[in-house]
Amino acid sequence: YALLVAPVSVGKTPAAKVSTWEPLRKVMAEDEAEFQRRLELWQSDKQAAANKKKAFAEPRPKRYTPLTMDGTTESFTSLHCDQPNGVGVFYDEAEAIFNAGAYKAINDSITFFTKAFSGGFLSVTRVDLGGGRVVKNVNINLLAGTQPDRLGNIFTADAMAAGFPARFLMVYSDYRHLNTESDPFSQSIRMCREWQELLTILYNTGKEHNSNGLTRQVTMTNEAKALYRQYHKQGLHDANDRIANREHPALIGLGAKMSAYLMRLTQVLAIMHNPDAPAITGEIMAYGYDLYRFYWQSTAEIIMKSAKEVEGGLPSD
Repeated sequence: YALLVAPVSVGKTPAAKVSTWEPLRKVMAEDEAEFQRRLELWQSDKQAAANKKKAFAEPRPKRYTPLTMDGTTESFTSLHCDQPNGVGVFYDEAEAIFNAGAYKAINDSITFFTKAFSGGFLSVTRVDLGGGRVVKNVNINLLAGTQPDRLGNIFTADAMAAGFPARFLMVYSDYRHLNTESDPFSQSIRMCREWQELLTILYNTGKEHNSNGLTRQVTMTNEAKALYRQYHKQGLHDANDRIANREHPALIGLGAKMSAYLMRLTQVLAIMHNPDAPAITGEIMAYGYDLYRFYWQSTAEIIMKSAKEVEGGLPSD
């Protein structure tokens, strides 16, 4: 889970669109057109069978939706039932999703994303048992944005106590001076060709594996395993130091929760370097640790500032 924290109109939404939605616009449009063609053909065959009073058992075509903007936790679960490889969720305003269950005594969205963070088997039951949902291995990646002043609305004292904020990779950005010489008619900012090609490969690979139920293995060299053992041991030493120094519980909890991201981020880097045959080498492992430490530092600063404001009810200064 990633959270972009920045003042209003810094450019959180354009950054997400430029890096993700724009490069995939063409391939997603082509895929949607193909889905509509298959759906029309299915409906035609179904109607023809009905006219001839014959049984029609062919399943309805399913839309491939690896990325979605907004939605409810129930819709993500239902989508996941037909899409075992998972789904990426983008929320322009983080408050929208975390307040999804606020009409109840317990915020269902926070409970849902807490469970989804660890993956594994997910069962959602209802009063009508036939309406339940089962996901064999939940895999939801969440990207959201918010403003610093609104962090307290998302991560309340109760959420802080439960350690929910520690599950996020947080990055803070501030205003930068604008280019006064920019031309409003110039070409809009775009990612490089290599990035667009990478996203297209990942999109098509995910679609192929989703339809046939396959998964792609990420291999790991002995050198990388030795490095990981060192990083793992260092993480335990750091955690013991925080406990011995009686540091803030939010910081201790952050160390425990964020430790899960070391290998996750390393796997992402391995896939980016070679999506066809991803492998974690010693070099990739070292890159992953650097990335992990960057997010650790950034997230710790934001969480500690938020924790102090929640506890005191006043700005820390």
